[in-house]
Amino acid sequence: MDQRSQYRVNTTRLTPGEVILYKLRPDQRPLRPEKQWRGRILHVVIGGVNVESLEAGYEGLIEYVEFKQVVGIEQRETESL
Repeated sequence: MDQRSQYRVNTTRLTPGEVILYKLRPDQRPLRPEKQWRGRILHVVIGGVNVESLEAGYEGLIEYVEFKQVVGIEQRETESL
């Protein structure tokens, strides 16, 4: 069984360019632990993904997000013909 199949989101389907929603870990000492952060996946690596933050004030910040932090994947807008 793939280790990534144990998480809330099907992390086996995460690909670069997708926008994910994630929560900060307790050891990151978030002021609002329930806040969902947005980031665009740059690379899928062992145990998680590297994302570029899309949050106001944090644009361009690159951070490592563990698979267990991912709570959702934003739906891509379909391009019209």
